[in-house]
Amino acid sequence: MFAGTFILIIGLACMPFIPSLIRGKSYPAGLNIYFVYFIYIINSAIPYFIGNYKAVLFKADQKSDILNRIGGTTAGIMYICQLVVLVIYADFYLYTILLLVSNILHAIWLIRESRRHYPEYKAYGWPDKVFIKDFKKQVFAIALSKLRTVTRNSFDSVVISVFLGLVWLAKYQNYYQVMQLLIYVVILLRSAVTPSLGNGIATESKDSNYGVLTVYTFLQCAVLTVLIGCTINLYQPFIVLWVGKKSLLPFPMVILFCVYIFAYGMSDIMVMLRETSGVWWKGRYISVVESISNLILNVLLVRMFGVGGVIFATIITIVCINLPSDIHYIFKYYFERSPKQYIGMLLMYTLTTILSTSVSYYLVSKIVLNGILGFLCKGILSFIVSLAMFLILQFKNPKLRELLDILKIVRINRTK
Repeated sequence: MFAGTFILIIGLACMPFIPSLIRGKSYPAGLNIYFVYFIYIINSAIPYFIGNYKAVLFKADQKSDILNRIGGTTAGIMYICQLVVLVIYADFYLYTILLLVSNILHAIWLIRESRRHYPEYKAYGWPDKVFIKDFKKQVFAIALSKLRTVTRNSFDSVVISVFLGLVWLAKYQNYYQVMQLLIYVVILLRSAVTPSLGNGIATESKDSNYGVLTVYTFLQCAVLTVLIGCTINLYQPFIVLWVGKKSLLPFPMVILFCVYIFAYGMSDIMVMLRETSGVWWKGRYISVVESISNLILNVLLVRMFGVGGVIFATIITIVCINLPSDIHYIFKYYFERSPKQYIGMLLMYTLTTILSTSVSYYLVSKIVLNGILGFLCKGILSFIVSLAMFLILQFKNPKLRELLDILKIVRINRTK
């Protein structure tokens, strides 16, 4: 409730400044930009008022597949309805309102499923003062940590809109939406591992959990290598097929987005560790420093390099502030060991990803086919080459054998 109210208050307070955040009147004539903005604010606040916290029950019980099914189904329904509205009615207001409908449907479905799976859990009574004090402390730290995630794209979009205009913002958002699909793969992987790691932190030793971390990092880097190997070859062809050549950004922007994806994936590992180990209070203000630094760098670099400067600013804050600080606090206050070995491991995987992606790009660039057939051929070759190169370069890594053993155990358990 508090978070939802905070979003509403801050969002409404920013409403009078909307015209100042848009360079030129690039949006369609007659469009009530205030109404559209208001719908987006309500849409952001709704989950905090309608029982979205019940998702924690499924995550703690390692049933995130139910959450994925709910989210995927409601999102699919929303996209289909939005497509129908755009094609038949060409009404952007109805298109926007469907965001609210999807969010409300998601919340109602979540509440219904939580009552069906966990009828014994009901909120009543009031915790003791000691718990409330510690809870407020941790929630405050978590809220600050979420600030950097929320502000990354928000600051980027606002700066591009103010300094470059909505045309450039539209191009950036096309690329960003594609990148979000790739990042969602990383998030799904983390969602699957988080409950098990959380249980391990509660029941296993720190050395054992460090071993789990190194295996997961290996898996994460393998996935990122494949994603980036495909992205660098397919980004431009996909944009052409999707929205046309006029919406293309220069190829160096593709490279920056690939670096962005890899940096995000590495930082996401530390996010998972903070969530499972509870190391939130230590380094709580680093997120604020990162957000402010991101905004300052955005303003400075957008003047010199345009959209590329905005992307580069975000990469700098992730690599130079987010990742080092999270590694420091996790290893100092949870693992209680030096992070040098782990940092060396990350650098080795980074080099592996660069080499794998370079080989993938070189070989795929030899394909001269265009259109859908060319896209499919490039996609298949990108996947095979990037994965093969990663496995070849990491063939002697003991983490590969450990990962294969874990996958074998999982497969055996599923067949029982």
